[in-house]
Amino acid sequence: MPIKVLVFESDPAFAGEVRKELGHLGCSTTVVDDGNVGLQQASAEKPDLILLSIELPRMNGFSVCNKLKKDPALKDVPLIIMSSESTDETFEQHKKLRTRAEDYIHKPIAFGELLRRIQAFVSLTGPVSEGEGAIVIDDDIEVSSDYVLEDDDDGPTGETSSSRPASVKPQRIDSDVDAFAESAFGRLTTPEPARAAPDRNGASPTSIRPPAPSLDPADLEKARSDLHQAEERAGAAERQLDEARREIDKLRLEAGEAAQLSREVEQLKAKVVAGAKGGGISSREFLDLREGLNKKDKEILALREQLSKKDREIVEAQDRALGFERGKADLDERLLALERELAETKDHVEALSADKDGLQRSSDDFKGRFEKAKADGESLEKQLAEARASLTEERASSEAKLAGLRAEHAEKVTALENERDAGVAALEAKAAREVTSREEVEKQLGEAKEKLAAETSRAEKAHGKWQADRQSLERAKDALAVALAQVEEAEGRPID
Repeated sequence: MPIKVLVFESDPAFAGEVRKELGHLGCSTTVVDDGNVGLQQASAEKPDLILLSIELPRMNGFSVCNKLKKDPALKDVPLIIMSSESTDETFEQHKKLRTRAEDYIHKPIAFGELLRRIQAFVSLTGPVSEGEGAIVIDDDIEVSSDYVLEDDDDGPTGETSSSRPASVKPQRIDSDVDAFAESAFGRLTTPEPARAAPDRNGASPTSIRPPAPSLDPADLEKARSDLHQAEERAGAAERQLDEARREIDKLRLEAGEAAQLSREVEQLKAKVVAGAKGGGISSREFLDLREGLNKKDKEILALREQLSKKDREIVEAQDRALGFERGKADLDERLLALERELAETKDHVEALSADKDGLQRSSDDFKGRFEKAKADGESLEKQLAEARASLTEERASSEAKLAGLRAEHAEKVTALENERDAGVAALEAKAAREVTSREEVEKQLGEAKEKLAAETSRAEKAHGKWQADRQSLERAKDALAVALAQVEEAEGRPID
């Protein structure tokens, strides 16, 4: 089954190239140039991939992305945003929103790079020709050539029709931007209740989150005021653009009247030439024709002056329109920043609500524990009082029994003490005798050690003397062997 790709694109050349290249890869590609039509198409037949251009004629691409990502049936469809005007900062701000796209691409871009970015989300297989893989995708500014005069003659100011600038077709201000911001404020003022996840035992968690920054009503009111001013500026820009369109239509009508006058002048000239050749025209008729020609020439000159003036006004209107477009882009970026701030504020509010619920549950839990601990403490105090009373009674009884036993066994104790003293004295005498015997043994042992040291010294000396004598004997033996060898050599025979 082919992969279905939905492309939001207002540039026919770009849309045709994308359709052709994706068709080579076996994709079923649908191209729409209107945001509302594309939303209906996506709802009717869920695509596998969406390529969304920001520069749409009637609805901003960011608004389309917001609506697609809010649709439960379409929020998981991979969506790639493409733009030739948005900056990296605008993309980064949009990435922080919950309704963000899966990828962001700046145009122009080679189709090979676009295909690589697409394949990160869907698997495309199919032959891609080497020459066609290097096409460049770009958005051209649509230029309207409706206001062009057919007269090739120079006007009074020396301007020609070819030197007049073609009017740039202004884009309409996105009316869904207001709904985009209003929905953000609506989500802020009516936050969903935060629900804490239960633990393993089914009880609610009692952990407390770090305190979130408080919501400043002054900042919120300032954001609302900025948004209202932005809406007013967008409305004023829209009205001025409508006025410029009406002025252009009026100029087109005036251009048509000028062309009609030029044709009438040509007809009058033809009549004059025909009358002069035929000779059947009177002088009065000739003068009337000349007067009509002069009058038409004056009207044409006046119209050309008006057209020159209108040309300058059109150029100024175009400059203002470009300024309005830049202002609109700034407003879009500002609205994205507001959406991000509102999303963060909503998260803070949800965190505060969750913290409040957690603190309430913790407070109830602590209160129950305190009541239980208080009851246990009272029970322990009662048991301690009973134990103290019982211990006092047992202690008094024990002291009485001890006094009786002491009186009863006083004599036995005295006898035992006397016997103990006698035993201690005997043990002390025996110990004294053992100490004296130990000293004598130690003295004998010292004398034996001294004798052993003396004998060891004498033995070492004797051994040293023996070693010296042995070495002397070895030297004498060696000398004797040398002497015998000398004698044998001298006599020429061995000696027995």
